[in-house]
Amino acid sequence: MGLVSPVKLMNHAREHGYCIPGFDVFNLEILEGVLRACERRASPVMIQTSFINFDFYELELLAPMLKHLLERSEIPVILHLDHGPREMPVKIIKAVLKAGFSSIMADGSHLTLDENIEFVKAITTLAQPFGAMVEGELGEVSRDPSIRKERIRALMTRPDEAARFVAQTNIDALAISVGSVTACFDSSNIELDFPRLEAIAEQVSIPLVFHGGTGIPDADMRRAVDLGVAKCNIAHGLRKIYSDVLRRALEGTEGYVDPRPILADVIGRIDEYVDRKLELLRCAGKAPRFYRAGIINYEVGKQR
Repeated sequence: MGLVSPVKLMNHAREHGYCIPGFDVFNLEILEGVLRACERRASPVMIQTSFINFDFYELELLAPMLKHLLERSEIPVILHLDHGPREMPVKIIKAVLKAGFSSIMADGSHLTLDENIEFVKAITTLAQPFGAMVEGELGEVSRDPSIRKERIRALMTRPDEAARFVAQTNIDALAISVGSVTACFDSSNIELDFPRLEAIAEQVSIPLVFHGGTGIPDADMRRAVDLGVAKCNIAHGLRKIYSDVLRRALEGTEGYVDPRPILADVIGRIDEYVDRKLELLRCAGKAPRFYRAGIINYEVGKQR
């Protein structure tokens, strides 16, 4: 059925005890691998692209291609802009919304609480006429895999601030920091603060989001889903597979190499990786259940 109402899908996940995977894609091969697994396992999915990709692909070309491919899909899909506009002007957000993205992240996690609230309020106001979902972030998920655990704790979301942040920004989903780290491939370095997660879940009624999903231990991720985490971002795991396949395939070669078999291997390995994540997040097989609850397609300016 393709692009659906992001708010309806996220709430459905939260109410039915599963988690929407947010896969960051940056080219056609990764997208194909992700969709192949999700369609085979009848899983809803959020296809995400970071603002960094606009340095390599023009939005005017990227957005129509993504929308065309996702609208053909037989599973519920959300098209999401990840981490914007922390390092880019608000005019990019406007362009993305006009291009048909159904969901955006307003990342003000690097700001003070009051500054974050005012920043995200401006983005939710901007997104409202488009019917797009807005994800805010309170606390900060480090992008440094070598960060010390004391520093991780200092960046974590404060439960006593969560209710105020959600109420004053009118966001639809809240990304929180309770111990995950972006670009961390060693799960032994990740320790989630479950009492903190439970306290946050008690404070807010909207879906919770994890960033840095690549390195979260499986057992911890399952428990987090039990506690109401309804979306988990996975990016660096996909990128590592891509780079590892290329590195092994090209090692020791000289001269001409046909890249097509290499890229086919990338697609297959992404497929396998995504399949495991779908099982972990309990979203496999949930597409039919969502459709039975009422199919709600995303239309710019009409549905959230």
